[in-house]
Amino acid sequence: MIKRSVVCLAVALVVLLAMGVTCFAVAEADTEASATVVALGVSNGEDGIRAEWSCNSEATSFVVYRAEANKDSVPIGRVSGDATEYIDKSVKGGVVYKYTVKATFADGEAQSNSAEIMRLESAEITCAFNNPQGIVFGWKQVKGATQYKLYKDGCKSPFAVVSGDTLSYTDTYVSHGNAYTYSVEACYGRYVSYPSFRKSGVFVDAPTVVSVSNGDGYTCFKWDGPDDADGFRVYKKSSNGSWKLITKTSGRAIYIFDRSVKSGDECTYTVQAVKNGSISGYDSQGKTGVYTAKPVINQLFNAKDGLYL
Repeated sequence: MIKRSVVCLAVALVVLLAMGVTCFAVAEADTEASATVVALGVSNGEDGIRAEWSCNSEATSFVVYRAEANKDSVPIGRVSGDATEYIDKSVKGGVVYKYTVKATFADGEAQSNSAEIMRLESAEITCAFNNPQGIVFGWKQVKGATQYKLYKDGCKSPFAVVSGDTLSYTDTYVSHGNAYTYSVEACYGRYVSYPSFRKSGVFVDAPTVVSVSNGDGYTCFKWDGPDDADGFRVYKKSSNGSWKLITKTSGRAIYIFDRSVKSGDECTYTVQAVKNGSISGYDSQGKTGVYTAKPVINQLFNAKDGLYL
């Protein structure tokens, strides 16, 4: 278009000169605003959808446009000519948006390619704790997600992928005393959320419950736990009750005397190990025993046929 105009101007100049008309020099028109916005990309950020672009010439400003399904594209923001990104915070989870960017130059405009993405919130990790098999971590459900990618210790590749209705995972590839860090990405097809904040956990081996036995006025509960544990947390429940913490020990204790029992009580015991502030899993079945008190002789007297007590 511009080159054709230049040719036309040159022809007109020759005609005018042939006619003897004096002309001043005519400056060649600027080249077309060929500086285009290239490689427009969009991604899910922590606070919204991030649109990023690059430009091969100096622009005066950029205008970002957004469209939803079955709706016209509308401008949502204007930024300066040295900007290379825009964060759209007015988005809703599970909705697909299409973006374009229009660059303004001194001599015209240029528009980018369009880029589409679904808004996926970050999958917030809500917990990380030990069970006897490994470290369990869970996260909040993300609207629109059909699967979750799970990452461990900063690796770029996921170590597991689970369905969109799964909100927890047990990592069994762990070793006693080691720390592990996890993050989660929510996904819908090619669309991926911003990674969750990382959550760390230290795996501690669960103690093995050994025995429950009766003594004189007490029940003795024994277990076998990690040698390097800082201490143990002992729990008890009745036949129809729930687990209640009854004592905490320090060091290498491997048994306790429960002197709160009464004759006929059926009690179940279990225990957790503690190391560097992390708590192990526990045996949910535990060990059960019935306390039977030793008979107490209240009175002893003679009778014709022997002693009575």
